[in-house]
Amino acid sequence: MKLIFLDFDGVLNSTQYFIMCENKYIEGSRGDRDIDSMCPISMSNLNHIMDQCEDVRIVISSSWRVGRGIKELKRILAKNEFKHEDKVIGKTPNHSRLDVRGVEIQEWIDKKFIEIDDFVILDDDEDMGKLKSHLYKTNPKHGLSLEIAQQIIKRFGGKNEYFDV
Repeated sequence: MKLIFLDFDGVLNSTQYFIMCENKYIEGSRGDRDIDSMCPISMSNLNHIMDQCEDVRIVISSSWRVGRGIKELKRILAKNEFKHEDKVIGKTPNHSRLDVRGVEIQEWIDKKFIEIDDFVILDDDEDMGKLKSHLYKTNPKHGLSLEIAQQIIKRFGGKNEYFDV
């Protein structure tokens, strides 16, 4: 099994997306962003990874997990056009006092009795400690890019076929 430890802000959301939504709001329409809204381009790139790779599961490491159950997190993802919410298998523990996401990810790995072939961390921060070699750092201005998605697909041995619809 391959895992993606997934952050939301800076990965599935971006500064660029927030500005676009804010501009729509300022121009007179309410815009199409609500509190749980995510960037459609970044979400499309995440769907692309999942479509192209076999045996990939997602563990949510985002701060959005705090105070939310896995069902609610899956609902938020599905509402934002994520097509693989059935492949979300958990969320990392929260140790806000440590402020090191890599520690939380390592704890999740250590406590699960599943065979992990490989894993990546999709995040816009670098607080991964000894897991930094697994980090695919996104630019929070743009979120999850197609380039990073293709790098992950290659790492996981996926097909890496992309078709514009």
